[in-house]
Amino acid sequence: MRVLYITNGFPFPITSGYLRHYHFIRGLSARHEITLLSMVGPGHRPHHRDAMSPYLAALSVYPRNDRETIGARLGDRLSRLVPIRATGGMRDLLSDARALVASGEVDVIFFSGKQTYPALAGLAGVPVLADACDTASARVLMGLRRRGRRRGPRIATDLLEAAALRWVEQRIVRRAHHALFASERDRGLLRASHLSTSVVPNGVDTEFWRRSRPELGLASIVFTGKLDYAPNVDAATTLVNLIMPRVWREFPEAKVTLVGRDPTPAVRELGTRRGVEVTGEVPDVRPYLEGASVFAAPLRFASGIQNKLLEAMAMEVPVVTSPVAAAGLVTAEGDPPPVTVADAHDDFASRLIGELHRTGRDRTPHTPGRAYVTRHFDWDRAVDRIEALLAGMAPASPALGSGIDRIEEPA
Repeated sequence: MRVLYITNGFPFPITSGYLRHYHFIRGLSARHEITLLSMVGPGHRPHHRDAMSPYLAALSVYPRNDRETIGARLGDRLSRLVPIRATGGMRDLLSDARALVASGEVDVIFFSGKQTYPALAGLAGVPVLADACDTASARVLMGLRRRGRRRGPRIATDLLEAAALRWVEQRIVRRAHHALFASERDRGLLRASHLSTSVVPNGVDTEFWRRSRPELGLASIVFTGKLDYAPNVDAATTLVNLIMPRVWREFPEAKVTLVGRDPTPAVRELGTRRGVEVTGEVPDVRPYLEGASVFAAPLRFASGIQNKLLEAMAMEVPVVTSPVAAAGLVTAEGDPPPVTVADAHDDFASRLIGELHRTGRDRTPHTPGRAYVTRHFDWDRAVDRIEALLAGMAPASPALGSGIDRIEEPA
């Protein structure tokens, strides 16, 4: 089958939020011809395209507007808040997608991204499988509620963003012949369970995320994630400023390690505190997870599936997290994940203290977490589900080509 794959962000490196599409493309490429059209940001590099090329018949990338004028920045902000009209790189992506569809070279479109909605709205004549993935509008509203009286002048912009995201999310689901969600929780938040939708969760490469050390670390608390992403920034600052003071009263030797690229100034400042390390980008996260006594993720607003939790569980590290993060790991059958859930700061601190005491007595890794991930979160099963959906959406395609037909560089 000839699949036109459209994403709002390039699916490499796989530490990015688009690792879901890296694994989908890699799995589908074994039996399908895939053309990828992707928006890219300023951090995109040629070797990222090289990493994807073996899985693609064709690849084109489209840079986002990086102009620095006040008018351009305002226009970019408005287009993100209300993504209705295709402009800049998105307009070029839509033009190329229309040409491919008109040529008869596409059997089905696999679409992803809220900000890419103008491209979806401008295409017709081919079945669409849309990956709605998470309900980002709910995450924005959670952040508003958590900030409460501290919302300040941003409240109007945040409310507009939440409303625009909800509008786009609903239209993506209605426009698609079938839509995917990463978790049952997110499908429920959009009230889309009665429509043509499926839950296809993320997976974990359990061969990669595997322990090499037989024991957990001592008095070591770890949090991982992209540290300029608002929910992660909030979780890191909440952990250090509001939860750890109580933990340190009982475990003054306890160390917090915040692992992830692009830490904001507020996160970097946390690293100046006694007992806190901010690593920045690291070549391999696994050694930090192996050295942990417990993984702490006090995420106060979240949507989709938290890959960081799946990875920690696969590495057999005990996890203490918030109700909103744990809810994304509940299976479609209702199976709860084997993690410790805590909401209030004092309760979260008590749970961390309990894990530190436990590992002080017994450093045996937490095997139920890995067993749960292995049983429920597998990339091969996710790809099998997608292939079954694609098979029902388009007729058999001509013989597949091979190699890279065309790679276009960003302007």
